[in-house]
Amino acid sequence: ENKYDLNFAGAGKQNFRSHSLYAGAEVGYRYHLTDTTFVEPQAELVWGRLQGQTFNWNDSGMDVSMRRNSVNPLVGRTGVVSGKTFSGKDWSLTARAGLHYEFDL
Repeated sequence: ENKYDLNFAGAGKQNFRSHSLYAGAEVGYRYHLTDTTFVEPQAELVWGRLQGQTFNWNDSGMDVSMRRNSVNPLVGRTGVVSGKTFSGKDWSLTARAGLHYEFDL
């Protein structure tokens, strides 16, 4: 949900909301270096849809209109994660650290 607040002299205060939708896919493969350590290269692609909208209102005899066009962002991400798994008799814990680069397409 996107929220816009407008407040300037003489126009009163207006609130507007819109919705957006995002979908993504991520791929990666975990290469085990030892029984407890790994490295995992990854790639992700996310597509979104932000709905366009026109906002019209009248305050104190003044007509105001604002338009936002629809937007379809496409964002990519590449990176690598490495980690180590620690285990006990009845538990296990995996610590992970990674570097990622995001970019607009």
